[in-house]
Amino acid sequence: MPLDDLERLGRILTERLEAEFLEIVPFEARCVFKEDTLSILAEHAEYSEPDRQKAFNLLHEALQEQQPEYSIPVVVYLRVEGKREPYTYHSFTLEPFVTATSDEPVVEEASADEVDEDNPFDWAEITETESIWVEGLENSEAKFLEDSSSLDETDSEALPEILPAPSSWEPPNSEESYPNEQPHRTPNPQSVEGWRPVLPVILAGTGISLAVFFASFYALTRPCVINTCQEMPLAQQFSNKSVQTLEMAQSGQEILQSKRQLHQAIIILKRIPIWSSEYNQAQELLKVYQAQEQHVDRLIEGMNQAATASAKSQNPPHSLSEWQEIQKLWQNAIATIVQIPNNSKIYQLAQQKRQAYQIKLALINQRLTTEQKANKGLQEAKEDAEIASARQGIAQSLSDWQEAQTTWQSSINWLSQISPETTVYREAQQLLKSNKSQLEATRTHELQEEFAANAYQQSLQMAQLAKNSQNSNQWAQAISNWHNAVTSLKQIPNSSLYYSKAQLLIGSYTDAFKQAQGKLQLAVLMQQAHKDLNKTCSGVPQVCTYTVTSSLIKVQMTPAYARTVKQTALTAKEMRDYKTQLGVFNHVLTVGKALEAISDNAHLRLEVYSPDGTLIQTHNRS
Repeated sequence: MPLDDLERLGRILTERLEAEFLEIVPFEARCVFKEDTLSILAEHAEYSEPDRQKAFNLLHEALQEQQPEYSIPVVVYLRVEGKREPYTYHSFTLEPFVTATSDEPVVEEASADEVDEDNPFDWAEITETESIWVEGLENSEAKFLEDSSSLDETDSEALPEILPAPSSWEPPNSEESYPNEQPHRTPNPQSVEGWRPVLPVILAGTGISLAVFFASFYALTRPCVINTCQEMPLAQQFSNKSVQTLEMAQSGQEILQSKRQLHQAIIILKRIPIWSSEYNQAQELLKVYQAQEQHVDRLIEGMNQAATASAKSQNPPHSLSEWQEIQKLWQNAIATIVQIPNNSKIYQLAQQKRQAYQIKLALINQRLTTEQKANKGLQEAKEDAEIASARQGIAQSLSDWQEAQTTWQSSINWLSQISPETTVYREAQQLLKSNKSQLEATRTHELQEEFAANAYQQSLQMAQLAKNSQNSNQWAQAISNWHNAVTSLKQIPNSSLYYSKAQLLIGSYTDAFKQAQGKLQLAVLMQQAHKDLNKTCSGVPQVCTYTVTSSLIKVQMTPAYARTVKQTALTAKEMRDYKTQLGVFNHVLTVGKALEAISDNAHLRLEVYSPDGTLIQTHNRS
């Protein structure tokens, strides 16, 4: 028995189990030899449980065929693949070859609850890979993006991420023990050699002859040596089933089933020994099946990557780095599947997967692009908001407020373009609300500044018109223009940049307005003075001539009038016409009073001159 090659012993036991229980795939046996006891752990798939008695007997026979040279305690555990602990075990003692009997071993079976936790296989140390594999079989249908209505949900045959692989297992340390119901412990082989009695030569020869006989018998009874080679059609049958399963596969589990069937065909072909006439044909088929298995492995690997990508894609939105990771997984899935050559039996299925994955990759690319644009938009919006706030803080003119408003609007435009299906959408909405409030305040201030600017410019225009009216002595128009100018300045809000400028002009414009009023009043008086003087100085002969300035009314008697008055007075005196004399005197006095009244009305000094220019009367306005 190859106790120094436990790995080969495990393969031998595995082949015997799989050959016997063809419906249970895969079946794996592992061996540990410690403290004079051989422990065997046999694992099988979950969906089918073998006949326990049959399995124990088969392993006993297989071990006995190795022709042990001394008694060896054996403990056999049966465990479902992916489970933490075995569900049963039994123990027996393997007798030396020379004393082996044909009796079937007595099975001492225990339930799963009775299995000793102290064991050489570390049940509690089940690997994460095995655990994920079991869970993956139950959840192999991976749902893609829930909110993407355009995705093809029919292709949900995503496989679990981790493919089944031979469990990695290291022998336990020397402190570990194992369950064994046999109280008997057979000495170590080395110790047996020390006390074994020397057999007679004839017994030794008999033993050798028996060993040669049984070895020859064993070789001749191997598959495809004497009997009809059933392994070839059986392997082909499993291969055909694998192809049929692949062609009809609608889920990841069915593809895994196809791989198991193909793997079983490979195991069966490997059992055909080199001395069989079918060996060469088996090796050719083995190459084909192994190549096909590699293709299936690539398909499964790609589907596992797709399943991972699909799982990570659920419950969006995701961050930019997460979308990039998902994108990489879909790319890797496609890259893995496209390695399957066009002469493979699963090429068409692989192409269907490739096309489906490319569609999903395109959707992921769109999601990634959307997330990238959203991140860029948020960054641009934040930068614009900072610039707008700075411009608003140092605004010194209407144009500054207009630029601040434009920048706030630019920030809002960036935020409004961010999709709700992105991770930054919520932050963008909060910033959008704040920016709109800022924009509204800026717009109000900008409108206020625009109104103030217009009012200020209008006041300047009115002032200029008033000055022009004054130059034309159109004092009524000047007064109206000065009034409008002052009114425009008073409408400028005190929060406006133009308020201080307006206050400086209001004082001067008010003074100009008052001066214009005075000028208008003077002009009215002068106009009335002209009218009154014209009436007083008129007559035949003309009484006087006059000039009116802003400070003086100057009247000069005409020579004709002076001669007429003088001549009338002399004539009346000669004729002792006192009445006429009195009339002349009253007339002259009336003219003088009239001129004084005109002076008083016009609020101007009066000077009356004789025809020769002699000042004959003055009068200051009362």
